[in-house]
Amino acid sequence: MSLGIYKWGDFMKTLVLAGCGHGHIQILSKLQEMDLNDLKVVVITNYDRQFYSGMLPGYINGSFSLEEVSFKVEDYCKNPNIELIFDEIVEIDKNENVVITRNESYSFDYLCMNLGSKSIESFGPETESLHYVKPIYGFKELKDIGGGQDSLLIIGGGAAGVELALAYGHKYPGLNITIADKHDILLKFNDRTRKLAKKVLEFRNINVMYGVDIDHIDGNTAYYDGGEIHFDQALVSTGVTGVDINYKGFEVDERNFLKVNNNLFAADNILAIGDMVHIREFPHMPKAGVFAIRMTPILVNNVFHVIFGDGELESYVPQERYLQIINTSDDKAILSWGPFAMHNKLALKIKNKIDMNYMKGNLVTDSFMKRFEKK
Repeated sequence: MSLGIYKWGDFMKTLVLAGCGHGHIQILSKLQEMDLNDLKVVVITNYDRQFYSGMLPGYINGSFSLEEVSFKVEDYCKNPNIELIFDEIVEIDKNENVVITRNESYSFDYLCMNLGSKSIESFGPETESLHYVKPIYGFKELKDIGGGQDSLLIIGGGAAGVELALAYGHKYPGLNITIADKHDILLKFNDRTRKLAKKVLEFRNINVMYGVDIDHIDGNTAYYDGGEIHFDQALVSTGVTGVDINYKGFEVDERNFLKVNNNLFAADNILAIGDMVHIREFPHMPKAGVFAIRMTPILVNNVFHVIFGDGELESYVPQERYLQIINTSDDKAILSWGPFAMHNKLALKIKNKIDMNYMKGNLVTDSFMKRFEKK
């Protein structure tokens, strides 16, 4: 039986926010300060908290609390014209202007998507001992997976894999941790950063297996050409794909990432941001939080332009060089910038300052909001 389409009233325009990543938290933080008059905002998410992935190593190693690394979504939905719905989105129909969830269908005049990405499930579905890094919300449960265990296998030696290995190593000093990568660790970083990371991993007794392409996992054993690795728990961090949503009428790439232009539009009334998007003008842009952070003010400006008709559209251009900081969970971090790298306490102070400012949500200026004081 088909579901009926829920409408909020013909006198209102409806903005649906699909997902509630940081970009949408920014939009909501501004909207809930406003008199929305004839605008109804519908927030649809199946997670009550939005985590900031950049602070998860600090959450695991005990530096930050759950409240410090995540937003409680309902705190940003206090305006009476903002409706929060906990449900799973299964389809979004561009031509019919409808978002379909497990339990209902919602029509919209405007739509903004911030749905993130998910890990490529290279080894089948999750089990009690096999876990995928994304979606991030699961880390509330994964924080303590090393407790009472002898061994942890991390598949993938990118920044996430290295940070997680070091964070769990700090939390559980006796845990036998192995990173397995089919190439080398931190391939997207400079040589100096890789050397510093390898030195830290060796000092912390974390085993790194290079050139190991794991073929499959059976129970608690990972198999590769020439050997096998036994583990109690395994974390997979080997790349991402689009979430399991049918984008009906939209253009997507081969991994189900939604195609948008550099104004972040998928259609005249539909925008999207973050890992979920494939920007046509920048098809090879990496999936990294540093890009999503820079997208956020552009998204907020353009959403407000579409809804309220104020200001000019802005275009997003990814930065060619950007700061990367790896938390090594020893009161230090590795800072990487261009060909430069350093490992010291100052680097961690810089990271924590950036992260805490990010969590305060000060990405949209007060001068921007003054344009809408009478809206």
